[in-house]
Amino acid sequence: MAVLYILYIAAFLLMVLIQFSRQMSFSRLVGNFVVSGRLRESAPSGVPDEYPINEYAKVSFGGIEFILSNDVNNPLFLVDEDGSKAPLTVDTLTVSNDRAHFLLSDGAELVFYTQESADTNGLLISGILPERAASLQLPYLPSAFAKISVNDSGWQTVNADNVTYTFDRQPASGVDRYLILRRDDPMIFYHTEPKTLAFNPATFIVRGGIEKTVYDEQLKLWVDKVYAVWEKSVPLTRDELLVSVYLAEAARRGTYQSARSMMLQSFRNVPEQTYLSAPFIGRLDVALRTLSAAANAQSAQLPELLRKESPLLLGQDALGRRMLPTGRDLLKAQGAYADSLTVSAFTLEEVAALFEGYNNWPIYFPHSENPFERLVPRAFELTTGGLIKDEIAGNVFVADGTRVDIEFNLRLGVALAAYGDKNGTSSWVGIGRSLVLSALALTDDAGQLPASLTVNNAGEIIADETDETGTTEKIQAAQIYPILTLAVYYPHPVDLTAVQDGLWVWTASPETKTVFQNNVLDMSVSFPIGWAHHLLIRGVNRFSKIQLRDMDYRSDPRFEEYNSPGWVYSASEKTLLVKMVHRYEEEHIRIFY
Repeated sequence: MAVLYILYIAAFLLMVLIQFSRQMSFSRLVGNFVVSGRLRESAPSGVPDEYPINEYAKVSFGGIEFILSNDVNNPLFLVDEDGSKAPLTVDTLTVSNDRAHFLLSDGAELVFYTQESADTNGLLISGILPERAASLQLPYLPSAFAKISVNDSGWQTVNADNVTYTFDRQPASGVDRYLILRRDDPMIFYHTEPKTLAFNPATFIVRGGIEKTVYDEQLKLWVDKVYAVWEKSVPLTRDELLVSVYLAEAARRGTYQSARSMMLQSFRNVPEQTYLSAPFIGRLDVALRTLSAAANAQSAQLPELLRKESPLLLGQDALGRRMLPTGRDLLKAQGAYADSLTVSAFTLEEVAALFEGYNNWPIYFPHSENPFERLVPRAFELTTGGLIKDEIAGNVFVADGTRVDIEFNLRLGVALAAYGDKNGTSSWVGIGRSLVLSALALTDDAGQLPASLTVNNAGEIIADETDETGTTEKIQAAQIYPILTLAVYYPHPVDLTAVQDGLWVWTASPETKTVFQNNVLDMSVSFPIGWAHHLLIRGVNRFSKIQLRDMDYRSDPRFEEYNSPGWVYSASEKTLLVKMVHRYEEEHIRIFY
């Protein structure tokens, strides 16, 4: 009887142990990969699809198991800038649609995304590293049915179920297998080998695409050419954009004094002036009215576009082409739209804005996940699919079907080059610069570019005729200049939210620095010596006094009429209107709260 009693107890304990073990382990299909691991003893949080992890988790895809553990045999760890290593533990997993987001110790994060297209199926791995870390090392192991091999070129491939997989960047070799996600390049794409022919970037890189000195020289030649055209056009112009780019380039060349003197009287009181040229011309009352109207209109429009998930948020409309002063709100709405898109719904028309958003996101939101990141592989796929080359002239473009939009190509070229430079991918730098140089090669003697080109049935790239008379729509050089990021003095918004919530400034300063200490906001701005620089500082709360050049200045509604600094404050708009006459290249504006 005692023996039977002992057997009952043993069986009961075994059942409890099995049930407990099952409760503490989990496995889940997410997109095209499987996430599994162990849960902590504490109950899961009330957030749906959130898992508290107990020391160990893994992601399985394509014959590989990516290990998230501090186990001594396969440790996940950070490498600091001094080379020291610190093991990481997994705290929480959050699952949503086709991604798994792991929160790690020390503020590190890992995100796994499903990435699928017509000819490849893959897993995008993205890391977010704390400031001190130089890289994150993620170990991986082949599953029991997979075989890892190295081809003659030293490229590592994985064969699983008769399907070959590869990495877009090679992992560490040798006995220890791990991926290295660097701070300056925190993404790796693991995918099936494409069924189509391999894409050869060198085919679409023109002279000047790789060599920066050659590229810069070609840009200089273009700017010299159009600047000579502007000098003849500006004295009688009423075009605010032309005035703004002309003065911005003159400031960059060191000829601002003569340039402003030449056109000041002809343009100073034209009704077409808005906030755009205000940093150069003044009339800050007009600038405040038009700036507020533009910001309010955009703020009213964004929620409706986002509610409708409108492609206008990333399309080739006026909203997507140029950030208005409410750039932070626009970028946030674009990011939310990108986050809501399925990969297959993303189109070529949206690619330029996507790369612009990807590049701008860390500037505005440095401590949050980049929502454009998961669409990057699809954006590359669409870009490579649209690349064409003029075999006669040697120019390179991205075509949407049979149409080449020149402004789109310039935007995409600049954004691609910036992406490639940031992530250390020289081929995309080269292709991006090639798109820019190819478009600028079409500039005529008047400084204009064709708005579009057509790819005919013979594969020839010709100027697009827009009506029965054969007239070709043109783009003015003044429209192109701001896109090329040459205009360090071109009027622009500077986001200062990191210093004070809601604070930003509309300025022509190439460098704006702000410090908030002891209830004093100290803003330094740069501008050519001897000339007035006008600023609109938005989001300024009530203050006690203002200092310009280290002296207390009272408000004066006629301050723009004097050849000295001055200011007025609009309480309803929380905007400070300031005029600085620069004795020094760098001047300070101090606001005391």
